[in-house]
Amino acid sequence: MVLRAAPLACLMALAAAGGARAATGLVLSSAGLDSVRPHPHLFLAAGEGFTPRSASAEGRFEGLLSVERSGAYTFHVPAGTLSLGGELVNGEPLGLAAGLHAFDLRVPRGEGDLLVTVEWEGPGFYREPIPQRYFSHERGAPASTGRQQFEDLGCANCHSSGSASLRGRLGPDLTDAGGRLRPAWIHHWLEAPERFRSWATMPAMLDSQGRADVAAFLASLGRAPPEERRPRSSDSERGRTAFQSLGCVACHGSTLPLTGLGSKMTPGRLQSYLLDPLAHAPDGRMPSLHLSDDEAFDLAAYLALSRDDAFEVRPAPPGDAARGRQLVGESGCLACHRIDGLESSAKAPTLASLDPGTGCLSEAVPPGLPRYRLTPEDRLVLARFIRDHEGVPDSVPAPAFDLPRRLRQLGCNACHETDGVPPTGAVAESAPPLSGAGRKLRAAWLEHVLQSPSRNLDWQQLRMPSYGSAWAAWLADALPKAAGIDPREAGWSGSTGDRARGLQMLGVDGERGGMGCIGCHGWKQFPALGEDGPNLFDAGQRLRWPWFERWMRVPARILAGTSMPSYFSGPPTARSQAAIADLWAAFRAAGQLPPPPGFGGARELPGSEARPVPVDRAIVIRWDMPEATPSAFAVGLPGGISYCFDAGETRLRYAWRGGFVDMSRTLLAKKNRETNLTETAEVVGEVFFREGPAPVRVGNRNQIPQRRFRGYRMVGSVPEFHYELDGMEVRERILGTQGGLVRTFFIPRVDRPAWFLSTESEGVEIRSTLVGDRIPFGDSVRFEVTILAHP
Repeated sequence: MVLRAAPLACLMALAAAGGARAATGLVLSSAGLDSVRPHPHLFLAAGEGFTPRSASAEGRFEGLLSVERSGAYTFHVPAGTLSLGGELVNGEPLGLAAGLHAFDLRVPRGEGDLLVTVEWEGPGFYREPIPQRYFSHERGAPASTGRQQFEDLGCANCHSSGSASLRGRLGPDLTDAGGRLRPAWIHHWLEAPERFRSWATMPAMLDSQGRADVAAFLASLGRAPPEERRPRSSDSERGRTAFQSLGCVACHGSTLPLTGLGSKMTPGRLQSYLLDPLAHAPDGRMPSLHLSDDEAFDLAAYLALSRDDAFEVRPAPPGDAARGRQLVGESGCLACHRIDGLESSAKAPTLASLDPGTGCLSEAVPPGLPRYRLTPEDRLVLARFIRDHEGVPDSVPAPAFDLPRRLRQLGCNACHETDGVPPTGAVAESAPPLSGAGRKLRAAWLEHVLQSPSRNLDWQQLRMPSYGSAWAAWLADALPKAAGIDPREAGWSGSTGDRARGLQMLGVDGERGGMGCIGCHGWKQFPALGEDGPNLFDAGQRLRWPWFERWMRVPARILAGTSMPSYFSGPPTARSQAAIADLWAAFRAAGQLPPPPGFGGARELPGSEARPVPVDRAIVIRWDMPEATPSAFAVGLPGGISYCFDAGETRLRYAWRGGFVDMSRTLLAKKNRETNLTETAEVVGEVFFREGPAPVRVGNRNQIPQRRFRGYRMVGSVPEFHYELDGMEVRERILGTQGGLVRTFFIPRVDRPAWFLSTESEGVEIRSTLVGDRIPFGDSVRFEVTILAHP
């Protein structure tokens, strides 16, 4: 086999950049517009385009493909033509050297639906859509088109375009402004919004008397608020905690601070707003957090503590409410704001007829027009967008093109990783990544969870907000399309499995095929026995069958570093396919089944779910273990030897002999009432060995390497742990022997100095197949370390 080296042009480009890392994703070009896509997986329904400009223009994905291991790779391209390093890929196995390869996919756009994807299979893995982590590009982000600014500033509200891609940004509904806002605040806000909110997009529009008149009119709207409950310090303290734990801080931390709210609203009025923000701000950018009355009041009590003297030291001047009503109708306020019973008489030119050098974009804005706080760069970018749109206007829907912009506008990227980019907000708990969510979750579930208080992360206080039915429907359509999935697909397999067998597999009874899934996952109202993973009761409603099947085989290929084991690794077999189908059948019929075996009162008998006993195969349990991080595994081996492997520390923690574990405390009570800490399993037996920190050293014998756990797979009935140490891949398998353990290490490539440092322990003999403590250079390096306990 001839290996094609990484293209010289790519390597030279990297060198010219001084070794700078390329940006993630590929550049998609179509109809003169460039955008960055995380991968080449896309679904376009009939009439949709790669960009809003055309439903017939070709799409071209360009960038770099990273190949980790040299070998033969086969690519599957259902639509378009793919070139790697300038050579056309024809479906035959292709020898590729490790490194970066120029990636160029061209896809024509005909009529009807179009599925764009590139799948591959290669050394050590089976056919899969190429994950986004393997793509990068060196062109940098495309120049801003001004499209988002045009929307965020509300330009699209006044200047109609007929574009399905452009959305106006509606301001708050002002029908009840007087019953919600302090009258003085209304006037001072109209005078200088930026003094209250540095990030405000509200333009200045009126002279001093006009502001007084409009403020008087707005203050007259709505009913006077009822007598309010007076907040106590305990209310605001609970609100301070909720602001952090519920996730408000993700958006309203340093980026969009909420200083001065006490000068805008009373706590009672703010409470009413927080209970139903979509009723007051219909654009969805302030979503509902499904708060209870008490939660809303506590948050309001905390937020109202902040006052802004600039909005309180000067009283509002008197104004004419009738004149204010007339100004609101004539000045264009109603292009962004709604007031029941009032219609706008203002007219603005369409986007296609705008002259970008005049009007709102002028340095000296004519009287009567909105005056935005724009920098010269803002004006340049907006003018460029207007001219480009006049030349080639939007003509078709392009939801996958619009999606990244919508996720930023709605603040989804504050909590969620999107397209490989970490969240921008700082929250106490991590939210699931949005990358690939459309491939993982059914469209119906996405729409459901985006507008209801559903949750499948039982332990999490971070609250998933609701954006309203319109946004929920749009996102549930766009997220799958951006992942290369037709959202109209049913999302489950037509194949049948045995749901009774699947239910047994979910439990902890090894004699009946239990895999211990409920050790990490809850089931409806029953919490997980040990660590907390997603609740599995609604898995059959949430997940798509193709994703679930691939997840069960190779979870680490989908989510690097996951602690989910690979129970069915290796090539698909009739047995593994049947087992996965059985699990799926149990999930699909969850509402008709009892809980998996293992929930309920714990029994103290050896061999029960509380005190499992390895007989002829290993037992692997993800559990809270003593002296370990919450990411620990307890592994019981036949013959009375057991060990704890700590994924959080990426190392063997300790080994013991005698029994296995007693989980009675965690089965009966999740937390210790006195300490409020999660109960740990109890080791049954005597610990005879404790590992020191980082026995494998890379590059520097005296330095603990950076560690990254990559998951594990079952080889026979024994787990093989995969991890990286300073980027060097290591696989470790631990077996029992008479009176101890045999640890087998496999390293695909040792290209730097490396050592194995044995941990001395009283009463233990350690033997190694290494000569000294040096690990030899080379490929496919394997060595063994035997740990024997003296009688």
